[in-house]
Amino acid sequence: MVRARLAPLRRAVGNDRGAAAVEFALVSTLLLLLILGIIAFGFAMFRRQSALHAAREGARLASVGVNDCADFQEQVANRGSGAAIEQDDVALAYTDVNGFGPSVGDEVTVTVPYEVDLSLLGIIGLGTFEDTQTGIARVEQVGTVTACS
Repeated sequence: MVRARLAPLRRAVGNDRGAAAVEFALVSTLLLLLILGIIAFGFAMFRRQSALHAAREGARLASVGVNDCADFQEQVANRGSGAAIEQDDVALAYTDVNGFGPSVGDEVTVTVPYEVDLSLLGIIGLGTFEDTQTGIARVEQVGTVTACS
């Protein structure tokens, strides 16, 4: 008699047919966000490294002299193709230590702005942001152009 009364209770407590689906839905959502975050972070790091490479290569180019600003900016933008650098945004500046203009032994600085797109994580509310990378080298030869902006 006691068993007959407990049978419906056992069926109600022991019925977990939909529990696995609910657990999967909760866990898979978090797992998907984590995977998208890893992918977006990978893209951001790739762009950062590409812009850093372009800035360093630009500083090396500028250390032996720049004679055409547009050509220099194009070469720097091409070397950072993974960062989608705008050619006109590449900046070049020499450090004038002695006050007589740039000379051998001074420093040249190349600044490369780039944009990182995190819209892949739009659910969290992250969009795009801008950053810059800078390359510095010692001047070995001064060209005819001493600044590009």
